[in-house]
Amino acid sequence: MIKKLANKLSKRSSSGGMKKTTAKASKTASRSTSSKFSEQEVFSMIEKKAYEIFEKRGFTHGDDQHDWFMAEKAVRASLKK
Repeated sequence: MIKKLANKLSKRSSSGGMKKTTAKASKTASRSTSSKFSEQEVFSMIEKKAYEIFEKRGFTHGDDQHDWFMAEKAVRASLKK
């Protein structure tokens, strides 16, 4: 799922469909994700992954921070590959 989203976002950014980031945001994004995605794109991927984790847990409330951290770890690891 993450790779599909990453490919879709990559196609958008290469076709000019996404807004260009500022130099500061671009520097921050490349430093924190070491990829060609902006922090906004990475945030969106993490958000989707966290929801998937929440869904797999049967929509049980109370572990939202854990879901987010697990999603962030998974997304950032997949982007480093």
